[in-house]
Amino acid sequence: MNPRPNRKNSNNLPVVSDGYTKVLPVTNQKIVLERPVLIAGFPDSGMIGSVTINHIIEQLKMHQIGYIESQHVMPAAIFIGKRFRHAFRIYANDSGTVCALICEVPVTARGTYSIINTIVDWCMNAKVSEIVVLGGILPANFSPPYLLERKAMLLRNELAEKPSAQSPNPADSLGMAVPDDAIIVGLSGSLLSVCAARGLGCTALMIPTMVESPDPEGAAIVLEALPKILPGLKVDTSSLRQKVEMIKKHLEEFLKMHRQQLQDYERSASREAERIYK
Repeated sequence: MNPRPNRKNSNNLPVVSDGYTKVLPVTNQKIVLERPVLIAGFPDSGMIGSVTINHIIEQLKMHQIGYIESQHVMPAAIFIGKRFRHAFRIYANDSGTVCALICEVPVTARGTYSIINTIVDWCMNAKVSEIVVLGGILPANFSPPYLLERKAMLLRNELAEKPSAQSPNPADSLGMAVPDDAIIVGLSGSLLSVCAARGLGCTALMIPTMVESPDPEGAAIVLEALPKILPGLKVDTSSLRQKVEMIKKHLEEFLKMHRQQLQDYERSASREAERIYK
C-alpha cells in the first residue's frame, strides 16, 4: 500500500499513512512551516542522536507539531517537562524554518521501511527543504579511522563533485572530516538512503564513538559543528559540557532500559508470529 496524505488539519499538515504507520498532527499548534530543514536523531552509538535532538528542542524552545504511530514501534509514553508525550515526535521552531524528529523507543527492524517511507512522505507534503541526520558511528563502520582526532564527520552527496580552485572541497573549508567510505545503519541509515533515492536533500553529521556507551561530549562536538552546515543555527552546548558525567550516568541507565525493552518487544513479537502461523 502506497503512503498517502489524508485529511488536512489546523496547522495545514496532512495525516500521512501507509496502513501500518501514520504521521499525525498536533492539532492545537498553529505553526506554519516555511520550507524547513528537518534535523533528525535516533537512539544510536553513543546515544548521540537522542542527546543532540533533545538539546536542540530545548535550546530553540521548539513545539511539538506531530507524532508517529506505528505497529512497529513499541507502545510507550515519555514523561518530559511534567507531561506525557508520544515517544516518536516532530517539533518545529516558532518561525517554522527548523523541524526536529526524535524517536526514544525501540523500533522493529522489519518496520523500518514502513516508518521511514511514511516520514519521507510527510516531509514531501510539508515541503521540507533538506534533512540533516545527527548521530554516532562506530570505528568498524567507516574508514580511514578518525578516532585520534575527535571532530564531526560530514557525509553529503555533493562531496562527490570534484573540487576546483574556485570551488574547494566544502568539508575542508568547514574544518570537518570526510570518510572515504562509511555505512550508517538503523533508522538513520534508512532515512538517508530513502532521501537520496527520492531526491530529497540529505546530510549526515556524525561523530566517531569508541563504544556504545553514552557520549555527551561527542554530542557537544556535533552540535558545535552544526552551524557550519546550517548557518544561523547556533545551539549553546555549555550545559552539555558542564554536566558530562551526570548526563552520561543518566543515559547509561536509559540505554540499559532501552536495550531490555527492545529484547522484550522482539521476544513478544516473535511469540505472536509463531502463534499466528502455527
